[in-house]
Amino acid sequence: MNNGGFILAALRQEGLVKPIAGAEHGMNRVEPTAYLAEVQALIAAGTAIAIPPLANRRTLPVAKRAGVTAPVGTPLKRGSRR
Repeated sequence: MNNGGFILAALRQEGLVKPIAGAEHGMNRVEPTAYLAEVQALIAAGTAIAIPPLANRRTLPVAKRAGVTAPVGTPLKRGSRR
């Protein structure tokens, strides 16, 4: 799941926040000029980014939604923990 810690780690990796000097916890915002210049260069170069379509979980077979690893059509025994 993407939570606050994940987002903060991603922002730090991209150089958009940095640790507060002398503080055990906390981050400071960094001016995004370098990041935006890098993104603009990618856009200007026509870099293609393939974004896969989102899967609607309701259209997936129940076995895939539930993460069942048994082959489709294999009956599961009651109380079985596959």
